[in-house]
Amino acid sequence: MPNRFIEKLRGFAPLDDEDEALLAVATAKCRSIAARQDLIREGDRPGPVLVILEGWACRYKILPEGGGRSSRS
Repeated sequence: MPNRFIEKLRGFAPLDDEDEALLAVATAKCRSIAARQDLIREGDRPGPVLVILEGWACRYKILPEGGGRSSRS
């Protein structure tokens, strides 16, 4: 199964076999996230780097007045 992340990076710079192998290992542990789930919340301790291989993500901020503002990432 082709790795879309590696394919995308190839469009920006040439990758040798060692680069591709390291990237394949780094993105091997995949998990599915249901729609409308937070990946990280404000105040969370920094954790792993997340690479979205498929689908959409959106960032948002809840404002003090209760309103919201969002932007696609």
